[in-house]
Amino acid sequence: MGNEKNLIELEPKLSANYLRFECPICINKKKDDIGYGHCVIVRITKSKEIYKKTEHTWLMTGDTIENITLHPSILADTGDVCRFHGWVKKGVVQW
Repeated sequence: MGNEKNLIELEPKLSANYLRFECPICINKKKDDIGYGHCVIVRITKSKEIYKKTEHTWLMTGDTIENITLHPSILADTGDVCRFHGWVKKGVVQW
């Protein structure tokens, strides 16, 4: 870890069940580069009960893009693209 970017800069989309944002590693790639257009998408919940019972779901605290935190960390293993591994803490993506 050592890099960070405000989530709002990564073109986020937040719904009741999902958070989607541009991969902070790949966002500046050119159209013909491997990984161009790569996004990170996670299923989210605010319920600790659902989080404990459901695989591949992240526990979210906060209410807006500017202040959300997800638990646990995110590993977007996309094969040869970038293997983004990071955290969303108080509206900042860290990797």
